Order: sequence, then C-alpha cells, then structure tokens
Amino acid sequence: MISVLKIIFHLTPFSQTSLSLKECSTYKLLNESNRAETYNPTSFIHLCDRTLFGWYRFSGEAGFKMAEHCVSKGRCGTFAPGWLSGTHPTLAEGAVEREVCFHWFAWRSDCCLFSTFIKVRNCGKFYVYKLRPPPVCSLRYCGNGLFKKGEKFSNIKIHAILIQLLILF
Repeated sequence: MISVLKIIFHLTPFSQTSLSLKECSTYKLLNESNRAETYNPTSFIHLCDRTLFGWYRFSGEAGFKMAEHCVSKGRCGTFAPGWLSGTHPTLAEGAVEREVCFHWFAWRSDCCLFSTFIKVRNCGKFYVYKLRPPPVCSLRYCGNGLFKKGEKFSNIKIHAILIQLLILF
C-alpha cells in the first residue's frame, strides 16, 4: 500500500495540481471587445501591446482564451493580430512555453512573420498568459471572443485609443 501511494504522489505532485498558484490569482484582465478575433473596425486603428508585461487573463468580450488559429489581418484592432501557435496546456502540464504568431498586414500573407514566446498556464477554469511586449508595435494579442456588430465604443474606450495614438506620435 505504501508503494502505491508513492507512485500516485509522484505522478501528481501537489505543485502541479494546486490552483493556488500566484499567477492563477494575481493577473491583469484583457477584456476589451476590440481585442476579439472577429473585431473588424470600419475605420482602421492599430493598437499595440507594447506596454504589456506580466500575467494576463482573457475575459469578457475579448473571449476566454487567446485565439488558437491564424487570425485575419486587420482584426483585433491592429495591423497584425497575435494567436497561439499550438494548443493550450492541460492542468497537469503546468506552465508551458508557447509561440505566439502575428499575422502581418503587408503585401504578402504571412501568418507568422513576427513571433514571440510566452508562458501559458491552465488554472482549471481559465488560462493565464505571461506576456511580454511584441517584437514591434502594431502587433496585439487576440482573444477568441465574438464581436457584436451593433456594439458602439464607449467614451472610455475612445479615450484609451486616443491616448495610445498620441503615444505613437
């Protein structure tokens, strides 16, 4: 009986099954509707994630996780939307390294012209991502959310976009 307990403990160590990991409780939210992979603005905007650093969780209108397929150019409120190349980890895998590809808005279609590596953790009911600024501006991490066509920008969203544009120039 003792040897069976050792095997079970060895296969499922506490550190990998515990949901009390710091990153699963201390993260920032990415919940903007213009971060959804289906968001297609009528006038072109190019938001940038150059200030993101640390653990983040997708939620709300952005979706519940990062997109897992090549997102169309010009979506997610930017030139080059970012998507997870590969699958999301299982709970048992812990924090894993994954490549994020950016579909560049240029003369040629390249689903992974730019890329960066991030950490991803399955926290049981959601995923968290240890993000870093993308390699260049006009690249943005996209969620799997579905944008509602009738939605209007709020004054807060317009203000945030204007601030980002002012920083760029």
